[in-house]
Amino acid sequence: GISQWESILGDDFIRIHRSYIVNISFIDRIIRDFSSNLLVVLTDDTELPISQSYMAEVRAVLGF
Repeated sequence: GISQWESILGDDFIRIHRSYIVNISFIDRIIRDFSSNLLVVLTDDTELPISQSYMAEVRAVLGF
């Protein structure tokens, strides 16, 4: 499953959702959508949700 990838990929990657692990160096910015949910915007403009379960870790690693 995706949890295996989390340990294989290492510190350059962060889990943001039960379905998504992203490369930190490809994160362009963090935005809020129309419902005030936080989204990661990647350098290619892909938007991915940050789930509540991973919010604390994402804030700690990305410092926002």
